Amino acid sequence: LAVGRDAQLLADDTTAVLSTLQEANTVHFVLDNAGAELVADLALAASVLQHGSDVIMHAKPHPTFVSDTTIPDLDATITHLSSTDSAASHIAEILLTARDRGTLQLTSHPFWVSPLPFWECPPDLVTELSQAGLIIVKGDANYRRLLGDRHWVPTAPFSTIVRPPAPLVALRTSKAEVMSGVDQQVIDRITDPQWMVNGKWGLIQHAAKAS
Repeated sequence: LAVGRDAQLLADDTTAVLSTLQEANTVHFVLDNAGAELVADLALAASVLQHGSDVIMHAKPHPTFVSDTTIPDLDATITHLSSTDSAASHIAEILLTARDRGTLQLTSHPFWVSPLPFWECPPDLVTELSQAGLIIVKGDANYRRLLGDRHWVPTAPFSTIVRPPAPLVALRTSKAEVMSGVDQQVIDRITDPQWMVNGKWGLIQHAAKAS
């Protein structure tokens, strides 16, 4: 296990993710919750935009869970940030300028509220995602979709299950017994009996584009 700030990361592919991100012309965000989490997502998106990459943010067409981000949530959050007397207004300025220029796009697709696993993405969405330099997948429910909501052996390689159409990183706080890509040595050192489900453990997992 890691120590200090990252002490409860079960897997940490940050180095691979940053390397991929530096080369990405377009970054796709598959969003999770609105509220404070969305503000953090928008701050990351603004940083990506400032480094010269385009950003496409995938929201849900309607909430599955009450906190799910929709396009109206994105619009309202950006508008609110722009009205604040703080550094957050600078984030909103970057986002609004990028949206006017077409380098930031907000989109949704019915697939994100379907019961289908990630490997059953419809062809139009696969085509769109395949143009990404990096796909950032946020949250527990989206992670479970990546793994088909199946109970894999936790040590099963993440990248052999997911096989994305473009390089992908999953950012997840674990709240369900669906997981892969965790080293057995890490599991053996965990003393928390509820580590899979109590929301105290996280993963940063990278998968290269499937060949």
